[in-house]
Amino acid sequence: MREIDAETFLETMRQNTRFNLVETPLGVCVEMDWVDAFCFAYCTDSTYFDCHIYPFSPGRGLLQVSNMALRFNLEGGNVFDGSSVKHSPLVWNQNGKEYLFQGTKYILPVQTNSQQELKRLRRGWIDDLDNEESFDSTDFVLLHIDSSKNGNGMEKFLEYITCYHYKEQGWVVDNQLTISHDIGTPDFTAFKDSTCDVGYFLVELMLEFAGHRIPQIHSNITRNVVGEAKTGTSAFETQLRKYLGTGFFDQGFGLLPQEKRLSTYDLGLVYIDRGGDLSVTASEINHSDENRQGAFFNWLLNLQTCYQLLNGDEQEVIEFVRGVF
Repeated sequence: MREIDAETFLETMRQNTRFNLVETPLGVCVEMDWVDAFCFAYCTDSTYFDCHIYPFSPGRGLLQVSNMALRFNLEGGNVFDGSSVKHSPLVWNQNGKEYLFQGTKYILPVQTNSQQELKRLRRGWIDDLDNEESFDSTDFVLLHIDSSKNGNGMEKFLEYITCYHYKEQGWVVDNQLTISHDIGTPDFTAFKDSTCDVGYFLVELMLEFAGHRIPQIHSNITRNVVGEAKTGTSAFETQLRKYLGTGFFDQGFGLLPQEKRLSTYDLGLVYIDRGGDLSVTASEINHSDENRQGAFFNWLLNLQTCYQLLNGDEQEVIEFVRGVF
């Protein structure tokens, strides 16, 4: 199985996104505005250079609103703590993390085989950036490529680049929507209103307070897809079929760093081809159940409203959640 290292990451980003590769005091980075960098860090669990001991990431499930599809509850997920909002971009902004929501950011891929080595490098880079007039340490976002893990632990990058691809095709995308404890959390989910041409990361709806606007919300959802990512192995089928067995999704995809010959005709594949381009091979088989999918689409609509309400008064969003279920 092909391993994605720092060089492969940069080349994949160069070939498959609209972002530029730029030289910085820390090396070659991917340049993004703060919104794109936030979405990248959210999807990949990448960390900002705000602290050399406990660096912050908006990922790691912190913005998970619910721990089960078709439901909302104030104790499920990580956003609510029962009676208030514990985690949200707005809360973070109010508590000293304004740097997340401003300026240009630089994604730095760093490959090590231990957390200790990573901490040592991060401390040195933060110290070096203290002497830079043109950069702040919080301008940088670190993507850790972990050589100690199978496939360099780069499943989340496959999730991100697939999300990015579908977003550019006009879909709403996410990689942290839990179905249930038993079924799990798909590595990739996308849904679409056929009348909307502009896609977005679902989490972008939480960034309105900082001036970011989505031109048109996907409110008449007509189709969706789901995916399971693997890097250390190519065996994605068993878990993917758990997601498809819910009846929520039209199509399912395996997300791999290289092509695989599929032994069945009812699953699709998203992979990085030999030339470095992201390729999508879809199946024509529809796995959805009309009633179950309809309930899931309605839940996604309420979820989008919840995300938007998290830009304002916390009591309003709490009342909304209590009113929905």
